[in-house]
Amino acid sequence: MPFHKLARTKLSMTKTAIRLRKYRKENLEHTKEVVRRRNVKTKIKIHKLLGNKCKGCGETDPMYLQIDHVKNDGCEERKRTKNAKISMRMYLDKPKMYQLLCANCNYAKKLNGGKLYKPKKKRKR
Repeated sequence: MPFHKLARTKLSMTKTAIRLRKYRKENLEHTKEVVRRRNVKTKIKIHKLLGNKCKGCGETDPMYLQIDHVKNDGCEERKRTKNAKISMRMYLDKPKMYQLLCANCNYAKKLNGGKLYKPKKKRKR
């Protein structure tokens, strides 16, 4: 690509970035709502791909379900990606790294030294 076209492309990208930043700042509530909806949709898709139930006890209420790192390496992943959210791309790249646990099973896993804790009796519903 000729230099003058490359320079113009970088310049237009910079102008676009500036316009986007200004728009987001002026429309902060709308931007936050768009991001929140996108995050909810991604979470629902990942839950669906992971079976929509807790791997430990079988809980199916999405209110209690959490995406868990099988190898307990979530801290390293957050440092590496500088992001706390699991994106669809991250999940699709390495689906065996994640599992779905309810809040109780996730906490029990933490107390059990990182090993999945399965209750002896299932709850009656």
